[in-house]
Amino acid sequence: MGDNNTPSPGMVDYVANAALDPQLTAQFIEATDSEATLELAKQLVNRTIVAYQSVFDGEALGTTRMSPQGDVAKRVDVDGVIKWRVIYANGAIGFDLRPSLPDWTLIPLPGE
Repeated sequence: MGDNNTPSPGMVDYVANAALDPQLTAQFIEATDSEATLELAKQLVNRTIVAYQSVFDGEALGTTRMSPQGDVAKRVDVDGVIKWRVIYANGAIGFDLRPSLPDWTLIPLPGE
């Protein structure tokens, strides 16, 4: 098996064979042929695009910003997903997947 993003050859063969099985294909089409499934698929595509953008289109790691309400966010990498770690003015901690926080004030790093 390769790195974590590369499926094993055995898994590739299994999926390829399952995809060619007419009975499994018919069962899959029957199970997924509904308005609810199409809506779920649209939501999953949207979430995938948002995640991709947050990783590849966002501000640089280490960027720090402050909101008008006093929340502070720093761009961090958590298990390969780049996001904002936010410390809210009330002390709560959370994450934000938006690529940028343009309405927040940039806090320059020392020496910048």
